[in-house]
Amino acid sequence: NFWNRYLQQSMSMTPPPTPAPTPAPTPGCDVSLTLNCTTVDSGIPCTEIPDIEESVCTCPDCVRELVFTYTGEGCSGSEMECTDFVDAPHPESATITISDEADSSVSLFEGTVSIGETVTIENADCLPATLVATVASGADLTQTVVIDSSCGVGGAGLVLTANYGAFKSVGYSCSETETFNCFDEVVYGIEACNTGGADEELYEFYLDLDGAIFDFTDGVPESDLMLPPGECYSAFQERFIDRCADIEYCAKAVANMTNPETGIPFPCDQEEEVKFSFRQPPTPEPTPPPTPGTPAPTPSTPEPTPEPTPAPTPAPTPTPATPEPIPSPTAGPTPSPTPGTPAPTPAPSPAPTSTCIIDVGIEGCFNFTTPFDNNCQGRPTIVTFRYNGGDCSQSDNLQDRQKFDCFD
Repeated sequence: NFWNRYLQQSMSMTPPPTPAPTPAPTPGCDVSLTLNCTTVDSGIPCTEIPDIEESVCTCPDCVRELVFTYTGEGCSGSEMECTDFVDAPHPESATITISDEADSSVSLFEGTVSIGETVTIENADCLPATLVATVASGADLTQTVVIDSSCGVGGAGLVLTANYGAFKSVGYSCSETETFNCFDEVVYGIEACNTGGADEELYEFYLDLDGAIFDFTDGVPESDLMLPPGECYSAFQERFIDRCADIEYCAKAVANMTNPETGIPFPCDQEEEVKFSFRQPPTPEPTPPPTPGTPAPTPSTPEPTPEPTPAPTPAPTPTPATPEPIPSPTAGPTPSPTPGTPAPTPAPSPAPTSTCIIDVGIEGCFNFTTPFDNNCQGRPTIVTFRYNGGDCSQSDNLQDRQKFDCFD
């Protein structure tokens, strides 16, 4: 009976299922990404570009190149001579001429320039010690400005970022090796490589430069973006930077091989960043003008110290007699005001002293420098802004948060 039951159970048992074959491994998706930034002229990495240490144009012999930005501003008072024939701002696009003040036939620049564009004048020998720049709209002269360009040779010297009429000083060169320019051209290089084991398509490949997006897949055929293993795709973007501005430059590169419709392969993306900034040029101390006709004091030889003279014995002081009492004067009647005579005007109250307000949302004191006086008597008639593309956290001004609102 035992063996009969054993045989019956053995014959009725279902054999275990045969396991399915293991599929061949799918090659993984992997992408590498590199981002670099270098200067166009010298190839120096952007993170190693030196700060400008000399803000005042000072050359051992003479200056050979000057760079200005046309701003369209009016006379600021820092020029040798300046005349606005019309109210500022001056034309958006103007005819600019720059010549030698001593010889007007020596023309150094002549052309049409728009606000924000640069004007470069150069001479391999030496630039004149004094320049005359004119701004014209058609046949109408709008401004004439005389600029001291001696750069330390008997003159005060130009100052970087200072305004001279409608022109802002942004660069100077004493020689080919001594160049101090606020603006420098850099190039960003970005490269994505397929380091996986299968062909993959590059769906996203862009560069974010301080909020400006440069999409390198826009308009590119899909076949060019399909990368076999080991192949790379690269792009470049040039841009000007301002070494005299208190700005942090931030570049972010993104490469993504994940199909946005299917979500596979996932993950298969990379990001890289490059950040750099500059320390602003030092602001020179103003040189006080000498007082005319006052000769410099000549140091004299000190006289020998005389022997001390003993103090004389004081004579006894007589006791003064008691003076007679002086009768108090009798007050006369107060004169009545003359009819029709206005009451005297009280003296004006002094202007309030400016105070420094530190915003509680900012850590520490911010460093704010401005070439303008901000001393409008009443409300301004013209306000000019420059669009930087930043968010509310980059607000940096002299107003407290109760006087302006910012929403992202």
